[in-house]
Amino acid sequence: MGQQRRYAVARAELPEVDEICSAQGVTVNDVAVAAIAAAYRRLLLLRGETPVPGELRVVIPVSTRAVGAKQVLDNRISATVTELPIHVNDPVERLGLVHRRVREHRARGEVEAEQSLLTLARRLPAGVVASVFRVATRFPQHAIGTLATNVPGPRNRLSLGGHEILELWPCIPTAMRLRTTVAILSYRDRLTFGITADYDSTPDIDTIPSAIETEISVLLAHARGRRP
Repeated sequence: MGQQRRYAVARAELPEVDEICSAQGVTVNDVAVAAIAAAYRRLLLLRGETPVPGELRVVIPVSTRAVGAKQVLDNRISATVTELPIHVNDPVERLGLVHRRVREHRARGEVEAEQSLLTLARRLPAGVVASVFRVATRFPQHAIGTLATNVPGPRNRLSLGGHEILELWPCIPTAMRLRTTVAILSYRDRLTFGITADYDSTPDIDTIPSAIETEISVLLAHARGRRP
């Protein structure tokens, strides 16, 4: 992996994501991970490769902080490694598979999370990222393709120096053999995906945000009962 990086951004409207969640019985995180899976599927297809089951896994960090320890400022971080269903063509089927896999990982005790990473990350974002990379080293490197974190930002409008802040762009570094990372941050009613990639290995990084936005649009059309 080289020293230079590429960065790209995808956007989704939270009310629309909530529509998808209500229609499909999933979470915002499920929708985000499914969109990422669709993006990597698209990337592989454009490279002339065939997406196959088990080819790409994502590290999803979560908090293992108990409900009674909300005010304790430390990093109780674990992680689950979930296969991205890049081999599935149907968007609704892909979303359902993501939802079931994440739920099964939790049910088996691989991640005993009583509250999500999102709340913890608001307090210690840098520490969370560092902890996640330490967790990632426990897994075989060939099994990990990317890292995704989801952090809720402020719902109210922010300003800086008397000027309104229009967007917040999240970014987490690449490390080890993690050649791409996806940081997901909400601000007001928007969900923003910040994709960071190794400059040499991912010259086609713009495919990822484009495919993320397309996937969410398709899922929204399904949620509204329309043919995409």
